[in-house]
Amino acid sequence: MNSNPFFTSKTITIYLTVFSICLVYLMVDNSTIKSWTIAGVEIVGFLYFSFSLNVKWRNLDTKNFIKFLFFTALIIRTIWILCYYCFATIKGIPPFDPNDANSISFHNEAVWVADLIRNGDLKSYFNLMGNNYSDIGYSFYLGCVYFLTFKSVLFA
Repeated sequence: MNSNPFFTSKTITIYLTVFSICLVYLMVDNSTIKSWTIAGVEIVGFLYFSFSLNVKWRNLDTKNFIKFLFFTALIIRTIWILCYYCFATIKGIPPFDPNDANSISFHNEAVWVADLIRNGDLKSYFNLMGNNYSDIGYSFYLGCVYFLTFKSVLFA
């Protein structure tokens, strides 16, 4: 593997300097201070852990590097999904991105497809869709996943 870490301490210092200048410049409105502070903490955390993992993993062979990279990414994504699912459940919002206009329609159509599969009436789905092939592939795929996971967004 490459002996130089991807995020060097010089890169992190330059980034934090530019970020600090932007933060000071954009602090005109007090409502943005919290958002920028949270974003800054997230970015600093990302850079710190990326740097430390690069230093730790730079002497690994390719097979072990890919294995560690895969499991680290899997852990990060799993934590995000579980935290967001708990947050959405507590707040009473749908457990997917509420700002995504398509997510609700895809979810509703997928639940319908899962019910059609469960009732053995999938032909009515294809008859209703006719020649409209726009965005039906993902709804159908998600419906199949919902069918296998009993319409659970968490397991899908």
